[in-house]
Amino acid sequence: MKRRIGRPWKRGQNGYWYVTIDGKQVALSKDESEALKLWAEQQLQRDRQSAKDPLVDEVVGWFLIDVLRQTKSGRISKKTLADYKWYCDFFATEYGQQHVSEIEPLHVTGEEKVSGTALGI
Repeated sequence: MKRRIGRPWKRGQNGYWYVTIDGKQVALSKDESEALKLWAEQQLQRDRQSAKDPLVDEVVGWFLIDVLRQTKSGRISKKTLADYKWYCDFFATEYGQQHVSEIEPLHVTGEEKVSGTALGI
């Protein structure tokens, strides 16, 4: 398992903020706030990489099992179950073998942002 990234520190000789990653010193920035931002992003990226990253098929399966339980208890109608199943099957057919971390909003909404506007695909 990867070690946690150490807290940033400033090297007085050149004014850069550094962080130690797996025993290596990595320069971040001369600006403290920028260095802290980069450090936080690296922490988040390492945490995501080490976390379990299920396939879309797995998550869809878990969701549909829960919906089926709620249908049996009367909280969700059979029509809603059928609608959820249709949408989930459609989505899983396209993206089922991808990891959840690879899915972006445009995969779900079908919209892609271009020059600040949303265009339907």
